[in-house]
Formats: sequence, C-alpha cells, structure tokens
Amino acid sequence: MKRLPNGLIEGLTYVRDENNQINWFRMIPAKFLYINQEKRAAIEKRLGKKIEEADPGEMLDSDYVINAQGIRYLLDLRGYKSSKVTPLNCSPDYAAASCEITFLPLEDEAEQVFSAAASAHTQNTKSWYQKYLVEASSNRAQARAVRFFLKINCVAQEELGGAGGSGGDSMDDNQSSPIGPA
Repeated sequence: MKRLPNGLIEGLTYVRDENNQINWFRMIPAKFLYINQEKRAAIEKRLGKKIEEADPGEMLDSDYVINAQGIRYLLDLRGYKSSKVTPLNCSPDYAAASCEITFLPLEDEAEQVFSAAASAHTQNTKSWYQKYLVEASSNRAQARAVRFFLKINCVAQEELGGAGGSGGDSMDDNQSSPIGPA
C-alpha cells in the first residue's frame, strides 16, 4: 500500500459524500459489517419487511455493526502514526481505558490526534469477555476513537454488551449474513 503525498492510497477509489468528504462508512467492505440484531425488530418495522428482503440501499448506517477486523481495516486505510491505549481503572468487576490515535495528514488536513474512552463491567459484557474487562475496555476505546474520528454512525462489535450480560461479545454472537452498504 503506497501513500501519495496527500496521504491517500495510490490506486484506491475513495467514496465521497455530497460535500466531497470521504465517506469512511461506505469504504468498509461488506465482510466486516453485519446487521445489528438488537435493532432487528425496529429495522423491520421501519422498512415494513424482513431484513432479508431489504435492498442494502434501504438500510441506515446505524443499522449495522462493524467487527474488529473492520475497525483495524479503517485504521490502516485512514493511516495513523500511533495508537496508544491507556488503562484508567481496573478492578475485578470494572475497567476503563482511553485510546489516543495520531492520524496521518490527509489531503489538506494536518496530522490530528483524537482520543476516546470506554468502560467494561460485568453488566455490559457477557460470557468469556467478563474475564477480560481490561481488554474489553481497551478494544472499545480504540473502536470508539476510530468511529468517532471518521464519523462512522454504527456501533462496533466490541461496544455491544447488555445489562446482565445479554449482549454480543463473541465473534459469532449476533452475526448474520452481512448486507453491505449500498
């Protein structure tokens, strides 16, 4: 992957919005996205049909979940100098972390530093992830930093959880066949 002087990747076609800004969500390959099953009933009510019958163009960005590979893909695609995760609080039942990412200059923007924080505890994680609260909060913080900086309006898989441990923290939980963005 060769970066041009403006920070863009040589030979890559960038999807842009009406303001000529890169639409990072539309740059995510469908294999890294799946429908947020926690919102399935609301999505189907809004569409008036089953998700399987929907055209990808009918789906909203917020209807999707991006997996960890998608977050890493976006981070590499956008380009970064460093990504530093700092644990803020750690106990057997609670952990919090922050992630600071230094993004490379892109087009007419200078190098930018962006950070986000996240927590994990026994009420917003489930199964095996409850044994790795520091890692869960670290992964969530990095996912949030990437999503917020790139203005991506879907949740990351690492952010799913649920009261009493009812959320999807496993790579297989809540995933259905991906329906990529239009």
